[in-house]
Amino acid sequence: MCLLWSITDPNADLVTHVRAAANCYQRRFGVKPIIAWIHPALEDGCCSIDGIEIKVTKKVPKNYVLVGVKGN
Repeated sequence: MCLLWSITDPNADLVTHVRAAANCYQRRFGVKPIIAWIHPALEDGCCSIDGIEIKVTKKVPKNYVLVGVKGN
């Protein structure tokens, strides 16, 4: 399963966005996500945040983070 997280604070950094999305995912599904997909505009050179692998794709809208587990 995946969760699409809307970025509501454009001034917050990528770490803040990914942590918020991961916390929501864990509350909803009971497991920690292991991957996050972000739009290239959000890329900051980070390849992992709190053990969550960061992947860049144009398939995710600019103001969103998509978190989940591999194989979904």
